[in-house]
Amino acid sequence: MSFKLNNKPYDRDDMNIPVYRKDLKDGSAGKSNHTGIVVDINADAKMEEAVIAHETVHQHQQRNGEL
Repeated sequence: MSFKLNNKPYDRDDMNIPVYRKDLKDGSAGKSNHTGIVVDINADAKMEEAVIAHETVHQHQQRNGEL
């Protein structure tokens, strides 16, 4: 079974970036790696939002070969 895409071609920049929550024991609030964004489980909602925004920039840099 298959399907046809009727819209624009696949665009890596439109990909959803997974966010994981983990106890980051090194004191950081978040990290970005090849699997997505990792946010410390102790971060409050406001900090989590800031971490995701910041690490999203690094995700795009990694995809573009800048980082």
